Amino acid sequence: MSPDLPKKFGRFEVKKLLGKGAMGTVYLAEDPVIGRQVAIKVLRTHLPVADHEDVTEIVERFEREFRSAGTLTHPNIVTVYDVGQQDDRPFIAMEYVRGESLESVLLSDRAFSFKEVSDLAVQLANALDYAHERSIIHRDIKPANILMTWDGKAKITDFGVAKLATSTMTRTGTIIGTPAYMAPEQVTGHPVSGAADQFSMAVILYELLTGERPFAGDSPTSILYKIVHEKPQPPRELNNELPERINQVLLRALSKAPGDRFGSCTQLARAVRSALGAATSDTLQAASQTETTLLRGASEAIHQRRAKHQARGRAFWALVIGLALIGLFLGWRQLEKRGADLTPTRAAEEAAENEAAPAPPAGVVTRLSIASESGGEAVWLDGEDTGLQVPATLDLRGKSGESRTVELRRGGTVVAERSFVLGETRETFWSPAAQDLPEPPNEPLALRIVSRPEGARVFLDDEPLEGVTPMEIPLGEGGEHQLRLELAGYKATGMTLSAEGLPAEVREKGELFFPLAPSVPPGFVQAAASFPFSLEVNGRKHGPARELKVEVAPGSRRVVLSAPEVFLRSAFQIEIESDEVFRIPFPEIVAVTFTAVPGNCRLSIDGREVDFTPVRDLPVAAGLHEVTFYWPGLGKTVTRQENLSAGNRQISARPGP
Repeated sequence: MSPDLPKKFGRFEVKKLLGKGAMGTVYLAEDPVIGRQVAIKVLRTHLPVADHEDVTEIVERFEREFRSAGTLTHPNIVTVYDVGQQDDRPFIAMEYVRGESLESVLLSDRAFSFKEVSDLAVQLANALDYAHERSIIHRDIKPANILMTWDGKAKITDFGVAKLATSTMTRTGTIIGTPAYMAPEQVTGHPVSGAADQFSMAVILYELLTGERPFAGDSPTSILYKIVHEKPQPPRELNNELPERINQVLLRALSKAPGDRFGSCTQLARAVRSALGAATSDTLQAASQTETTLLRGASEAIHQRRAKHQARGRAFWALVIGLALIGLFLGWRQLEKRGADLTPTRAAEEAAENEAAPAPPAGVVTRLSIASESGGEAVWLDGEDTGLQVPATLDLRGKSGESRTVELRRGGTVVAERSFVLGETRETFWSPAAQDLPEPPNEPLALRIVSRPEGARVFLDDEPLEGVTPMEIPLGEGGEHQLRLELAGYKATGMTLSAEGLPAEVREKGELFFPLAPSVPPGFVQAAASFPFSLEVNGRKHGPARELKVEVAPGSRRVVLSAPEVFLRSAFQIEIESDEVFRIPFPEIVAVTFTAVPGNCRLSIDGREVDFTPVRDLPVAAGLHEVTFYWPGLGKTVTRQENLSAGNRQISARPGP
């Protein structure tokens, strides 16, 4: 181990340096208790702070944000195992992902097929909506924070980093972030919701499909101005191979007002998949079967645009700038005088250093199908464990003509080895014991089963499958299968189907839809508001959306109405009859101002942190709320119940003796 490397962080033993970024340094380490490899991210200690009390507060915030992120357990989110401090340096221990960032993939000039873009959209949406349902917003969705495993799975990392940085930097009069992927409300300092992550996700999808970012400029200020004030160019104008419907989908997700975007990231992903499925051909695929650098028309244009981006340098994409600079052209918020006299931080210096860095050479991808007679061998690439097991599919990336060595290991012993020269689109690699085996069978068709209403159990050949609709089922070739859907209060329905006999449109879309007929006429729960909300009826969630009409079976039903944007959560029981429409009433929304003396006070409502006071004209649902004021420098807390209404809109607090 290098003498410059730290030996340990907490119980984790450092093995090697993985990389450095604007927010910290990342090491590969091992948990000696269970032998698990982890990535250790150490927060930079040079963030601008005002005094010693602010340093303490940063550490407290660091631990709180990452303990919150540590509650996220999702296959498309990098798991946080632990947080701690070592020699006054805060660190996070997280899942070690074998692969590379989406940013690296983009820099390799690899073209993406419509299916790959759709699949990525679904994975990102699943992860983001999972976090949003738990009131956790990422705030910095960008290609560098999306890790791609060797088998094509996307994992979002750095939940908590952006909020930590934002809370710290804005108090010193600065913004930290990646301008090209920021939502308008982040630029202007307005409250941030899951819609901001959706906006950033849409920027990434736009870039994957066109090779151009929707808000490009020659300086950070011009980029930020365009994000707030200008509409992006319709993506089909940049890539005429795209279907017309993608314009409407992406432009909606890139709306300036959060409420004009999709109700959730999942809704965006479904719309993207539907729009791209309408294309006549997968126009972003490599055209040649031997060279991935030979791309069809649209993809070649994408390659050229990406090269142009790389030549501009990366100085704009990891930067710290003064809020006063933004104030010159935005005029949306009154900025503190303090923000005008900032000195550049190390992040800005690093960005300037990176500006002169040459763009990486154009790359190719060789897709490798790996199989063996027995299966189960570990797949190693150039001496490192990929985490895959045979049978597997592995993408080899690099410059054309470069060599990569793939090994199959069983119990630590190499049982097969082969070197590959990059430049071939696909090869099949068999271990020596399997040379004479026939080609592996086609993978089962993944067919998505959707019902209205959702939540139906699915039976395949009379065997119950795990989960409820919407869900995917594997449909193997060779023979017919009996599919049946069951939902209480509705008539069972089903059909006989086979992979070979599916209609072309079903096979292309990969989805079967079943409208379920009620065994008795249903009732409906209906609600509408000017802000996004969710309805949970008997444990089944609908939304978020601005208007919902939910079909339910008659009887007693438990309803939960929630709208985190306005701090609303209400649970109640209703009785509903056949053909009845039960309309959910909403409380009045009032604009409330919260102040504290002295300042530097952290405000929380109903256990959810809002911001530092003063907080002006915050939209809150009228009614009883728990309001907490906390002064970090004093260690004082004031918590009380406030019945917020049009007549009680000015809330202030002082610490007790």
